[in-house]
Amino acid sequence: MPTIVWRAIRTRRSYIDGDAVKKYISDGLMREVAPILIREHENIVADWVGRPEFEAKSFVHTTSLGVSVRPRGPVAKIWHWLSRGVAGHMVYPRIRNSWHSMRFTPRGGFGPVPPRRAVASRWTGVHSKGHWWPGILPRGFEQRIVEKVKPEFRRLAENILRRAMRRARRGRS
Repeated sequence: MPTIVWRAIRTRRSYIDGDAVKKYISDGLMREVAPILIREHENIVADWVGRPEFEAKSFVHTTSLGVSVRPRGPVAKIWHWLSRGVAGHMVYPRIRNSWHSMRFTPRGGFGPVPPRRAVASRWTGVHSKGHWWPGILPRGFEQRIVEKVKPEFRRLAENILRRAMRRARRGRS
């Protein structure tokens, strides 16, 4: 009866540790590329009253690598609203049928006139059911940053990949 023998093929070079190479690439992106992207984001919000803070996170996959920057903090939503835009929609009062949602008009008058003190005998309250808000046009902050930083990102990412492969070939992964 024939036997089959499985042997591991051994080379003189050491094996490349893929996880260590990924970690080296990820650390290189965070060290060299992330500060540039965060600085570009902070330049856009430099004159804002409520500025969001930005955090970077690198990712390395088999087909792609990159750095994503996200706003954080209590005003992070404002960044998204301005950058991506908001569709028009109806805005309703938070507390319906309350003092805050009332518009006062004088009896026999034609428009909303807010009084200092509403006198029940002279003013009639009309509760606001809501109004149409037209929305915000997108400003495209992220697209502008990508166009500006793309050549430098490619150069830095290529250098990081070269260093990682050189390091892996030397066996220092």
